[in-house]
Amino acid sequence: MKKKWFGLGCLSSFLLLILGIVILFNSISRLNKKEIKVEPNTILELNLTGEISEYNELSESSFFSKSTGASSLIQKIEQAATDPNIESILLKPSFVMAGYATCNEII
Repeated sequence: MKKKWFGLGCLSSFLLLILGIVILFNSISRLNKKEIKVEPNTILELNLTGEISEYNELSESSFFSKSTGASSLIQKIEQAATDPNIESILLKPSFVMAGYATCNEII
């Protein structure tokens, strides 16, 4: 009976340790984000390269590589359009892998 409880205690301790490490890395990655101040009459330059998926569900995960989602890109362009400090937006596409509808929506 003691072996059963000892094994269960070791397993739960191991799982709590793994959970603590995941929470620690997630909090460290969120601390590294910097706030950018936008000066008046700024031109926003967006270099569009690679795959642009229609919707990126895993954009906030620290375990997956971050790919650009069209919905988040469009939301950021709309946010920049309403910013009084941004004078214009310059799109620089280079080897963009996206559908026609996605490209049309971004433009």
